Amino acid sequence: MSDLFLTVGGVFVATLTAGYSTVIDSTKSAMQRSILVAIAVIGLGLGILGAVNQEKQSDKAGKALADLQNRVGALNEIDEEIQAKSEDLTKLNLLGGAHYYVVIGTYPNTPLGRSDYDHVLGNIEAFFPDARKHGMIWEHPEPNGHYEMGFGRHLSPAAAEVYLRLADYLAKDQHPMMRLER
Repeated sequence: MSDLFLTVGGVFVATLTAGYSTVIDSTKSAMQRSILVAIAVIGLGLGILGAVNQEKQSDKAGKALADLQNRVGALNEIDEEIQAKSEDLTKLNLLGGAHYYVVIGTYPNTPLGRSDYDHVLGNIEAFFPDARKHGMIWEHPEPNGHYEMGFGRHLSPAAAEVYLRLADYLAKDQHPMMRLER
């Protein structure tokens, strides 16, 4: 707020100086002096409007910055939580160099089984459109005439745990499980 007063005060003093100089200048006609004083007063008005507008913009920017800092503070808490959970998951990788995949579900080779499979596949492709293209979703036939839907390949234990949680969310009525790759 003090910046506003300093700006307005400076413009006001400059206007008074210009006005006084114009009024006492005897080389100018009365009409010219009136026009110069009017221009100085218009300059004063424009300076005040500019200072007030700048103050409003500064207030808006200050509020936006405060809001952003509040959001970043909340994000920092979330980030710390993610880091803690990530550290917990990465400890799983210390268990060895084995690789895993997730079985989302096993389906009978029937029209109803195919319908269930396609429903789950649709859920996954809605979140991960390129999953099948990159070989992260596949079908694996079982000896009993069923087939399973695999999710993820060559996963570390921590990554397999994340995939397992995703599979549990995306295939709510299935019972996903982690399997060791052979």
